[in-house]
Order: sequence, then structure tokens, then C-alpha cells
Amino acid sequence: MIHRHRALAGGLLSLALCFAPAAQAGIQYQLTSQGSDLWTVDYTLDSTGAPAFDEFTIYFDRTQVQEITSFTAPADWDTLFEQADTQLPADGFVDALYLGGGALPAGPFGGFSVGFKAFAGMAPTGRQTFEFVVSDPFAVVQTGLTDLASLPPPPPPPPPPVPVPVPETGTLALVLAGLGLLPVAMRRGSGARHEQTRTRMGELA
Repeated sequence: MIHRHRALAGGLLSLALCFAPAAQAGIQYQLTSQGSDLWTVDYTLDSTGAPAFDEFTIYFDRTQVQEITSFTAPADWDTLFEQADTQLPADGFVDALYLGGGALPAGPFGGFSVGFKAFAGMAPTGRQTFEFVVSDPFAVVQTGLTDLASLPPPPPPPPPPVPVPVPETGTLALVLAGLGLLPVAMRRGSGARHEQTRTRMGELA
């Protein structure tokens, strides 16, 4: 697949964004530091409500990103990435073309991940310009900025433990009866009374 080089387009996107219509579709990102100025950014593409397209491009600010190191995507996408050109000047970008035939179906699509190296001591701001593209004939159908992916809400706290009531003295007999111990207790009490009766009869004799 032949991708069109759009290095010069990055400089014109700020003006284009002012006239871009609002849409539900977009790209969400999650940025993760790997240490030593290395970063990974994972993308989820949502095509819901977007014009028909089969390709997208995401631009990397040349003042923040020193080098794009990798770009991975699901198997049904053809990918490439281009480093920034400081002489033009132009931002770097990653580009992915859908190989499923025709326009991309509606819905979210994950599995896109880019590794890059930032300039020393600089933390990337996160939001990036993107384009949705029709590859043939080539046309940019939507532009926008990536949005930070919303994290799922935390799980609710566990319910408090149910207190176990301590049986009162009046209910002890019921507890013993339920356990089958009440007849034993009654027999012990009866035996003690019989012993007291025999003792008294011996004294009278």
C-alpha cells in the first residue's frame, strides 16, 4: 500500500481545526511513562458518527517528541510512521490504513500503540492532532484532537460486616434446646434433686 506523505499538512491543521464540525467520533489515548524519556501511548479509535473513512493519521509535536520508535496495530491494518523534519519544519506522524475493504465499520477499535522518545526532561502534553482520511481518492474528512481515555469508575466499597448478636440469658434455654442439649441439662438437674432427697431421708432416719 502506498501512503501519501503529508508532512506539510501538520503546519496547516491548527487553522483547519477552527472550522472542523463537531462529531461523536474521535480517538482516545492513554499515556504511560517507560522511564528514561521513553513513553508509550495507547489509542482507541471510535468511528461512531464519523464520515466514511478507511485511514487515520496522528501527529507528534516536533517540539516535544524526539523520535517515534514503534507503531503496532491489529492485523487488519497497514501502518507506517514518519519522523519529524525540523528543516521543513513538520511534525512526525503515524498512519494506519484499514485493510478490511471499504470504509471502517462503526464502533470502537483498540490495539493501537506507539512508542516514542521525548526530549530530555520534557513530559508530553498528551493531546495530539489527528485526521480521518479516505485513501482513494485521497481526502481528509475529519480533523480533531485526541482525548484522554476515561478510567473505569472504582468498584463500590464492600458492605459492612453484619454484627452477630450475643444471646441473652433468657434465650439460652432456647439455644440449648435447638442444639439438643436441653434434655441433658434437665437430667443433670433432676439427678441433683434426687441426691438432695436421699441425703435428707438419711438424716431423718
